[in-house]
Formats: sequence, structure tokens, C-alpha cells
Amino acid sequence: MRLESEHVISSAPMRELINGLEPAVSKKQSAPPIRSNIADFLTVMLILKNRDAFHDNWIYIHDPSVKVGRIQNFRSWSPEMVPDPDKACYGLEYFCFEHDGLWDSKDEDLIALAQRELIKIGLAREGDILDGCVVRQKKAYPVYDDDYAEHVATIRDELDRRYPNLHLVGRNGMHKYNNQDHAMMTAMLCAENIIANTKLYDLWQVNQDAEYHEAGDAPAEQTVGTAIRLVPTRVTSYALSSRPKANCLAAVPRSSPFRDRADAGRQLAENLLSYAGRDDVIVLALPRGGVPVAFEVAQRLGVPLDVFVVRKLGVPGHEELAMGAIASGGVRVLNEDVALRLARCAIDRRDGHRNRTRGIGTAGTYLSRRSAAAGFAWANCDSGR
Repeated sequence: MRLESEHVISSAPMRELINGLEPAVSKKQSAPPIRSNIADFLTVMLILKNRDAFHDNWIYIHDPSVKVGRIQNFRSWSPEMVPDPDKACYGLEYFCFEHDGLWDSKDEDLIALAQRELIKIGLAREGDILDGCVVRQKKAYPVYDDDYAEHVATIRDELDRRYPNLHLVGRNGMHKYNNQDHAMMTAMLCAENIIANTKLYDLWQVNQDAEYHEAGDAPAEQTVGTAIRLVPTRVTSYALSSRPKANCLAAVPRSSPFRDRADAGRQLAENLLSYAGRDDVIVLALPRGGVPVAFEVAQRLGVPLDVFVVRKLGVPGHEELAMGAIASGGVRVLNEDVALRLARCAIDRRDGHRNRTRGIGTAGTYLSRRSAAAGFAWANCDSGR
């Protein structure tokens, strides 16, 4: 079947999309996604006697003697999920790939495995488990291997150049580890871009937040793909730890010239020695990651160290999306694009208007909405929300 459309929004796994496009992408661009794997996932739900073993929503399991990677406590999400107060329901999560030994195991074997492992790690006793079931979820997690960022950037460049009306959204579509909120946000902002007939929002910036992972300067980010997470790289060499009497080996990442932030600060300080001892110099640190770097610089140069505190302002209901920031000294910065979208949504809800007009609209409407957005944002700042 062949369909024609002005725009195509794809949440299909990037690898499958690339290999199914017609006209086909170049061989250079079709090769990388073959190595961009997506991990599958299965959950064994166990109903058991409630012993209040833990109250967290979930806990990660690091015991190498068991295969379970994470355990959900459904009652902690909501008591309504487990209405019987005498019972608990735990979801034991196993990370796997489709058709490997774990994935293809029979449900009864997986339930038996989960029972043994739950007892082994001390969260249940013999005779506690009353029932169980298995849920398999294909294509749950994009795999971040050593070269994934380069592969994603290569694919993006090809698609932007040859298929400008093809829009990638969601976790699998962007091969980006977004949670459910972030994934839906990419689709919502994509729709905004299509309606406005312009790129109002960079979808790859959704979930690009310093509180989740640290990012370098923009030019450096662009060399590996905008909004790409930093991931551990394979160990390629070993060095003796600098700690006295450590008698151990410390792994040195292949792609990093620094052992840690303190080492980065010391190396940076060597390039700033011309500022040493000066009365007109102060080292200003941005928490959190910048503090250990700045400390080493200040120590080496013999100059004062101070901290400049910055706090992101999250969008109400979407706190991980920044609409601005506040900082020491009464500094307030507003992301006008995000604030404008908030104002448009508020106006639409107020007026009951469901059919959005195309584009930004008239200049008067644009200015009034921007003013409303600014007032909304500052009100949130002043109220502490």
C-alpha cells in the first residue's frame, strides 16, 4: 500500500526506518543503524504476602548472583494497584534481547526463577509467593554503545538533508533514552513545528538537562549529535591509582583526557598560571560538576573560590522541561519559545479553542501571547513554583 502525505512522523526504531525507506538512503548511512541495538525487556509480576520489605517505587539489584536487574513495588506507585492490604505485588524486571535464552523461556520457568531470586535477595520467604505472570516488552531500551552517538548523528544528517518532511519522535524513533513524558513531549512539539510550518522547537533538546547529565559546550555537543547523552566508554588502558597505598588499578576511559573532575581542574590550572596570585582574579564555580574543577584551579593559582548558584525553572507538569532559570544576584532568564507555547496552551484552554491557527498569527496576537507568557513565567518565579 502506498500513501502520500505532506509530513511523516515516525516513532519506529531508527534501524528499521532507515532500512525501509524508499528511495533508499546511501550505503554509508544505512550501515550504522545495524549496530544500534534496542534491548528488550520482560517483567515477572509476583503476588505475595505483604511483609513491607521495601517502600521505594523501585530498587536496582546489583547482586551478580541473580539475573533480575530492577524490582518495582506497585503498591508504592499507588495503593489502588494492590487493593488487598495483606498482599504485595512486585515486578521483577529482566533486561534481555528478543529470542535469547531468557526471552524464550516458558512463563512458568520465569516465574520460578523470579521466586528463587526474590527469596535469595531477602525480599520474600519460602511460601510467600501466591501467584505470578509474565509480560514481555519488545524494543524497550535503546542501547548506548561506544559509537552510538556518531551513528545517530550520521543518520540525522542524512534524513535532514534528503527527507526534510520526515520527523523522528519518541524513544525508539530518536534512539534516545527518553522517559514516557519526554517521548510524548517530542511528538507534541513536532506537531507544533508542523502547524507553524517552521522549526519552532529542536526536538533533540527535549531531556537535554544538566540535572540529568552533564553536557559540554554547544560546539562540542554538535560533533557527537545534539542532546546525546554521555556514556561510559570501554576501558582501553589501565593506570596505577594516584592514591598512596592503594595497590589497585584505575580504568582510564578511551575518549577522556582526564581521570576525573579534579584532574581536569589541575590540567586547566596549568594553562592559567599567568593569573596566579593576582588580586583581581576569582574562580567562580557552577554547581554541581563545576565545583571540584574550580577548587583545583583556585588552589593552584592561590586565588579565592566562590560559587554561582543557578536553578532551572521547570514547566508546571513537565518539570524536566526548562522555561528559564534563576541565579545568584537576582538574575532571571526566560526561554521565550517555551513560555510562548505555555501561553498559547493557556489561551486555548481558556477559550476552549481546539483548532489552532496556522503559524504564529498576526503581529498583535504574537505580541499579546508573548506578553502573557512572560507574565505567566514571572508569576511562577515570584511564587516559588
